[in-house]
Amino acid sequence: TATHDRSWWNMIRSGSTIAMEAWDMKYKPNSDWNHAWGAAPANIIPGYLWGIRPTAPGFAKAEIKPQTGNLTSSRIEVPTIRGNIKAEYRKTQNNGEEYIIFIPANMEYDFVFADPDFRVVKLNGKKVKPGINRLPLQSGTNRLIID
Repeated sequence: TATHDRSWWNMIRSGSTIAMEAWDMKYKPNSDWNHAWGAAPANIIPGYLWGIRPTAPGFAKAEIKPQTGNLTSSRIEVPTIRGNIKAEYRKTQNNGEEYIIFIPANMEYDFVFADPDFRVVKLNGKKVKPGINRLPLQSGTNRLIID
């Protein structure tokens, strides 16, 4: 939310549509607007915010361990050699969480709970045994509700 000359806002104000090499051209006059670190969110958001990571070569096995913090909703699509992983998240009215996760065929996939001390978990409408920290998901669409 900062608006000073060393802020993301300043890059937008300067006209850039990607992260610049320096906060402002006055700090590095030979900066470019095509700097490699401008692509960092393409790795950070899937791998850390959503926690989508392969656990075996070629995404034969993978996991999702979302760390959504104060977000109320988020959506992502991650390409893999086996097809795209698609996921949506939203905070529910009673401060619970809902995830809709599409898993491509030929992939083993686990949802990893950041906090296994959840109250009630339902996967595709069926209650899940309490106290687990890893839940296998099936190919296709999975609807996970944590209350």
